[in-house]
Amino acid sequence: MKAQQIISIITFLSIIAAGLCLNLILTPPVHIASERRRPAELPELSWSDLSSGDFARKFEKFSTDNFAYREQLRTVRALTTFYVFLHSDKGGLFFDRRHGIGRFEKPAEAHISESGRRLSTMFDLFGEDTNVYFAVIPEKSYYTTHSRVTIDPHRTAELVQFRLPESVEFVDLTASLTVEDFYRTDLHWCQSRLGSVVDTLAQAMDFAPPRVPKATQIGDFYGVYYGQLAVPMRPDVMKIRRTERVRAFYLNEQQSLAQMSAVKEEGEVYSLSLSNSLDPYSIFLRGPQSVVWLQTGNSTGRSLYILRDSFGSSIAPLIAMSESYDEIVLIDLRYIDGRILPNFVDFTDDADVLFLYSTQILNNSDMFRGRG
Repeated sequence: MKAQQIISIITFLSIIAAGLCLNLILTPPVHIASERRRPAELPELSWSDLSSGDFARKFEKFSTDNFAYREQLRTVRALTTFYVFLHSDKGGLFFDRRHGIGRFEKPAEAHISESGRRLSTMFDLFGEDTNVYFAVIPEKSYYTTHSRVTIDPHRTAELVQFRLPESVEFVDLTASLTVEDFYRTDLHWCQSRLGSVVDTLAQAMDFAPPRVPKATQIGDFYGVYYGQLAVPMRPDVMKIRRTERVRAFYLNEQQSLAQMSAVKEEGEVYSLSLSNSLDPYSIFLRGPQSVVWLQTGNSTGRSLYILRDSFGSSIAPLIAMSESYDEIVLIDLRYIDGRILPNFVDFTDDADVLFLYSTQILNNSDMFRGRG
């Protein structure tokens, strides 16, 4: 055997041994902050898992989650993908210094149409005098040079509208947004930059544009795309527009489902304690919630029901600052079955209803619970 081969073998074995020693010395992470999840735990050894192959699969997941310098190696891999091999994306995510991180996503028209059908089943809950509006939130990549591989919000609207009654009024938001209105490291829009969107909705839905206060800076924000891609970049800045007049009430799901009636508990509009959680965007109306009530303190007799996804959490407090609605009810059909919704929400006959969904959710109809 040649000396070079021996040196190569010794070097390889040394690297493996060094990696093993590091993993034995270093403390494994309690949670993987960049991916917003806990690492896989060491699986228990059992004959059934060994014979079925489950132990090997679980151990592989454990080892990759707890490997020493895992995050640094992910960063090296991402940079190599973009700057050495010159790939346009990694795992469907693209990156550029100007626009940050976005996602390539192919439209699934069958899913979009099915989403429209599932939303249409909600109309038996609305009164005859209800005014219904529908708006699509484009993906950030729609406003970048990467828009050639993204979901067209106008085509999405067409497919959904085909399933909805003709009386539903479509509100086009595409001209009210730019790529700068979205976080560079996340898929969501920035609350502090939604003035044009709120004005567009106000004009279409005939409510008074709110007078919103200046934005307050909360701190740095690393979005979900940042953790998924692992490319080093500066954080976004999280800003909110505070309101002392609006009060938020949340559905106590454990008690409500047991009694099959609404049990509300008051909470904060902005849960700032969640700014250091695995999902900092949850500061807006506690993040994932099935039903939220916003009491505005007005006495107009008007109510607004927003059937929404996570984007609605940040825009609803701004609409609540308007002097046009007494109450705004947010409903997320990803977390509550529409068939049991009347047990918790009373729909008034002359209310306004806004379907406000991002293209990503409409492109995946399986995310809607029930009403199938």
